[in-house]
Amino acid sequence: MRFLKEVEKKIVLFILYNILNTFISDKCMSNEIARELFFASNRSKEIILVNVTFYEAEIWVPRVSWIPNKHYSGVYGLLKLILPDAMREDKVLVLDTDVTVLTDMHPLWKMFERFSVGEALGLVENQSNWYVKALSYGQRPWPALGRGFNTGVMLMHLRRLRDRKFSRSWENVTKCVLGHIPETSLADQDVINAMINEQPSIVYKIECTWNIQLSDHTLSDMCYRDTNHMNVRPVHCNFDYTVVENGNRSIFNRARLYYF
Repeated sequence: MRFLKEVEKKIVLFILYNILNTFISDKCMSNEIARELFFASNRSKEIILVNVTFYEAEIWVPRVSWIPNKHYSGVYGLLKLILPDAMREDKVLVLDTDVTVLTDMHPLWKMFERFSVGEALGLVENQSNWYVKALSYGQRPWPALGRGFNTGVMLMHLRRLRDRKFSRSWENVTKCVLGHIPETSLADQDVINAMINEQPSIVYKIECTWNIQLSDHTLSDMCYRDTNHMNVRPVHCNFDYTVVENGNRSIFNRARLYYF
């Protein structure tokens, strides 16, 4: 699947029991690529049924293009903010394509059942001090609750977000923060953390091994004792291999490269 490096690195997976419905929002992914990804690569028949739905990203870009964003993903890194409006599903599990899935994701999907009435986002805490000590990185941090949350693996209860006027909320918070911080550094993650900072009851905290984050300044090794006994789940490899300080980076990198 080397072609994944050539397309926008955002993919949405909607998992419902034993049926995998995949929703893709991408500016350049063609039907030919989709067939290669979901059908040619499925010759093993390990996935019994795959439903693929395409959403045209371009029609939603104006909803987020007004937000200055220095993240490498550009305007497309902000599109997760419009999922409650773009998709008519009740719930969705959102994964970045730099996440390597090493386990059955159904237990993660079942966590929707643990949400309290007011919770609409399921997230793992950010495994770095980016939002705590971001000034030492030469960045201006957006508001966040503690270390903040990483949006590379995210449960979104879309129906509840629509009911809570999610779009209006994130737009108002973004405009407010942009009044004193001129741009986002981490795209949708900055905006969602600023929202959570104002509405902490909206978030359900997911156990940390569901999003092992490997990036510069990572603290992910605090999440487990050693890789021989840890419950290996998704590994979020948004990193330059040469600067990751996690002692187990070579083990995680081998797992990631196995799939590419």
